Amino acid sequence: MRIVINSLMVLGLAGMLFAATAGNIDGSSKQGKDDARQQRILANGDLSEAQHKQIKEIHDKSRQENKEISDKLNDLRDAMKTEMEANPRSETKINKLRDDMKELQVKRATSREKLKAETDSVYTPEQLTKRNERRAEQEEKFKKAKEARKTK
Repeated sequence: MRIVINSLMVLGLAGMLFAATAGNIDGSSKQGKDDARQQRILANGDLSEAQHKQIKEIHDKSRQENKEISDKLNDLRDAMKTEMEANPRSETKINKLRDDMKELQVKRATSREKLKAETDSVYTPEQLTKRNERRAEQEEKFKKAKEARKTK
């Protein structure tokens, strides 16, 4: 009986571990979503294999840069929380942390614009037009869904 219980516990833990890391070795689900999206784009015939590879490389590079920025921002948020809870708290330190956070947020916004410009440069003008039309349709669909939720 004891062996059965231990076996079930091991299987349960293994299942939880698998569920937590499904799709990615590091456990991040964002990567899996991006890969699935890129595969859909490729399957729709919108991109050539070479374009797909270029965009994937651009996204991978950008993801790494943004991860570093996000990690630094998280560290600053933790430091800010600690400083806000300190007694007495230092307004000088808080202002410095706030300024550092603003600087990183600007870097992240700049990185997003750079990513957009780099990926846009891979598309042909026709592909870009088609993509922008689909984006506008998606935005309209999301707006309608949001309004429908508000009226409930």
